[in-house]
Amino acid sequence: MSVAEYPPVSELIPHAGPMVLLHSVIDHSRQRTRCRVVIGANSPYHDDGIVPPWIGLEYLAQAIAVHGGLHGRAAGDPIRLGLLVGCRCLTIATTNFTCGQVLEASVARLWGERDLFAFRCTLTDSHNGSVLMHGDFVVARADAVPFPPARSPDE
Repeated sequence: MSVAEYPPVSELIPHAGPMVLLHSVIDHSRQRTRCRVVIGANSPYHDDGIVPPWIGLEYLAQAIAVHGGLHGRAAGDPIRLGLLVGCRCLTIATTNFTCGQVLEASVARLWGERDLFAFRCTLTDSHNGSVLMHGDFVVARADAVPFPPARSPDE
């Protein structure tokens, strides 16, 4: 599939408006998904054209959500909310992202089939191919997590 053949990211993840941080889907297979991030003047979290590096975690988490969204869409399932449970061996090799920079968020499924999954995630600069962030993320489907009952403020 070409980039034009993939649905908009907003149709694949449980985010809306400016919280959809990915620009488009580049490529997708059963095991991998690659998405484009364009840092623009209207990018959330930017301050004077600079986006802090920890926002890269959200770029990668949204790429995982796109991966799940494309699989769910193919199966006729609704978009599901997911939770980032943890991250192992995270390396951040940049001090920031800058206005005009184009990034590629790549995620590859390591294991998981139903409710808990692990992905090897890499964020690269599309211009020069340098790796800006990488690590292994563990995610869970939110509907599979047994949340404790809500407590009132008086408890």
